[in-house]
Amino acid sequence: RKLELEHVDFDVADLLDDVTRLLAGRAHQKGLEVVCFVQPGLPSWLCGDPHRLRQILVNLVGNAIKFTAHGGVTLRVD
Repeated sequence: RKLELEHVDFDVADLLDDVTRLLAGRAHQKGLEVVCFVQPGLPSWLCGDPHRLRQILVNLVGNAIKFTAHGGVTLRVD
């Protein structure tokens, strides 16, 4: 079965805010902080599959929260 990706314009900051907000509650329950750092100059809009990217980031950051005992998790976008 072939995976088909969307090719739509999306706001990177909105997607990152959604991911951070979605996982912040889980992090705070463990006493962790979730921080998102976006490199200055990063384009505001990208063309791609925002739903698939959101799913990947939720999985990665969710796992980072799951396996982090103290401190925080930083999502860095360059």
